[in-house]
Amino acid sequence: MSASAADLSAPIALAREPDFALGHLQVRPSRGEVRAEASTERLEPRVMQALVALARRDGATVSRAELTAQCWGGVVVGKDALNRVISILRGISERTDGAFRIETLARIGYRLVAERRPAGASLDVRLIAVLPFDGDGGPAAGLLADGISESILSGLTRHGGLAVAARHSSFQFRGARKPDAAASLGASHLVDGSVSVEGEQLRVTAYLIDAERQLTLWSEQFDSPVAGVFQVQDEIAGRVVETLDVRLGRPRSAGAVDPVAYDLYARAMLALEQPAREPVEQALAYLSDVVARAPGFAPGWAGLAEAQRRRMLYSPPPLQAPERAESQRSAEQALELDPHLGQAYGTLANLAPRFNNWREVEGLFDRGLAETPQSPELRHLHAQFLMAIGRTAEGLAALLALQRLNPLSASVAVEVASALFDCGREAEALAAIDRAYALWPAIMLVWSERVRLNVVAGNYGTVAAMLDAPPPGVAADDANIARRRLHMIARRDRDPEELQAAVENFSAFSEIGVAPAVVAIHALSSLDQDGPALAAADRIFRPQAAASARSGVNMMGAYALAGEPDTTVLFRQDTASIRGAPGFEEILNRIGLTDYWRQAGITPDFRA
Repeated sequence: MSASAADLSAPIALAREPDFALGHLQVRPSRGEVRAEASTERLEPRVMQALVALARRDGATVSRAELTAQCWGGVVVGKDALNRVISILRGISERTDGAFRIETLARIGYRLVAERRPAGASLDVRLIAVLPFDGDGGPAAGLLADGISESILSGLTRHGGLAVAARHSSFQFRGARKPDAAASLGASHLVDGSVSVEGEQLRVTAYLIDAERQLTLWSEQFDSPVAGVFQVQDEIAGRVVETLDVRLGRPRSAGAVDPVAYDLYARAMLALEQPAREPVEQALAYLSDVVARAPGFAPGWAGLAEAQRRRMLYSPPPLQAPERAESQRSAEQALELDPHLGQAYGTLANLAPRFNNWREVEGLFDRGLAETPQSPELRHLHAQFLMAIGRTAEGLAALLALQRLNPLSASVAVEVASALFDCGREAEALAAIDRAYALWPAIMLVWSERVRLNVVAGNYGTVAAMLDAPPPGVAADDANIARRRLHMIARRDRDPEELQAAVENFSAFSEIGVAPAVVAIHALSSLDQDGPALAAADRIFRPQAAASARSGVNMMGAYALAGEPDTTVLFRQDTASIRGAPGFEEILNRIGLTDYWRQAGITPDFRA
């Protein structure tokens, strides 16, 4: 705890005081309680006020006059009254195995010293989750609260000393859902708090909670102008790290920023959580305004770069080249302002052409992970990269580790199931995709991958039932549903006429563009049609032709990036047959993967 100069003479209002930790004790001023692991003591208000006044000073001396002002409102009291309060507090110390001690400084005052953990006795922090702070003061306070929570989370992920739950998962627990957060996320510790705004003044109260022991390890209140929000969140992140006894580097403050720009930045980060065109466009508009208002704000430029990159996914190929250039310029501007922004390196890695450039892309990921090794977003992109270069087992390990940080992400859950399947762990894969479908039955990505995996596994009854009940917004007679049904029937029955119809349908579909070709490669390979499948792969995995290749739109309404077919399809379990077909090695040589493996000293999993 800490106190401003103004607090030293103001009476302590216990009802407004946050809970805090004192050694191994939890102090709850508003309830008048001091809790140890096995017992709880109730204190009379004067005694609790004195404990708060002493604890606020973090080991500094509190004069008798200050104690009188804060506990008795300045009313003159005799020494006996003050001595009695101090005596009661010392009794509590004795009954709680010396959680703190109170020293008397003759003719000066008193000093409270809390117990310290022995050197090296760090808390067992398996996973820490930053919950969305509560906002008090209208919609602006709510957005500011989310932004502060986001920045504290980013500060904690910047170094490798803590495993931090992903924002996508932890921010689902608001209000009445917060008590469920620790169990649902598997978190051992939580960071929570509140934000209130009055005019241009900001008050942030933050707590660090040991979720397993239900103890508040630390709490503090911070008062600041709204423009000083970044100093506040850096200080909170630093105090959390200090309390957990984890050695991290010095937080990098973003400095003061225009409050309106910061509000827009918070709105944009919320919008980017949603994988759809409209929120991406909204985020782009917000972030363009952010960098215009605050051109020195590096996170704004990094966010703009990522929003511009994501807009490419919803743009037809002719528009992708200028949008790619815009995104790259924004990411480079972010790194010029702050070369430690891992997010910007991740965006650059995803923008860079990959064919015959694999080592350079890997270097960008390595640089980003060196700066922010616990960033769930960056780790997700890197796991996808590992899958795309044939390092399937490493990709699965990375995805499983990521899922522990982000257990409520549908996309991560789907990719874990797919990677399990690719590694030959079929039963686990099907169980994983079933769990994902139980949680997110309306998400097209989950539905689509459950259909694919069950077709390959031969669970045709499950597939038929899903095709009869597509996700909301997809008609039962949709061409994609009909195509998937044709695939299922051809694989199940192996009737020559049905098989020929499926081959003709998917071969024609592959001609539409890159995204349809990837779907066709999966389907044709699983039907043992290696020739047509390899022909589709040969057509799209060509560096010279990639820039002019048609893209096509997938079932999620997104385009494949021009020139960037996802090479993961080459290493999937259901495309194994084409890896032995004539011409497959030529594709690998053409796009530079063979050279990459040789230079990196790596044997891809399918060759091991």
